[in-house]
Amino acid sequence: MQRVNIEKLMQNDYASDEAFKRLRSNIQLSGSDNKVIAITSCTPNDGKSTVAFNLAASIAEAGK
Repeated sequence: MQRVNIEKLMQNDYASDEAFKRLRSNIQLSGSDNKVIAITSCTPNDGKSTVAFNLAASIAEAGK
């Protein structure tokens, strides 16, 4: 399996990092029976992929 270094792909500012850590914590504390997380928006180009990627990176940093 190929490893990807996510640190080089995107550098967030402090406020963005903290927002994704807060989102990660809220998801982790919402219950252990969660299997799927859906990220949606009303219009195209709202940043769904960016949010999904940063949330995944934050969850990976936590070792999950």
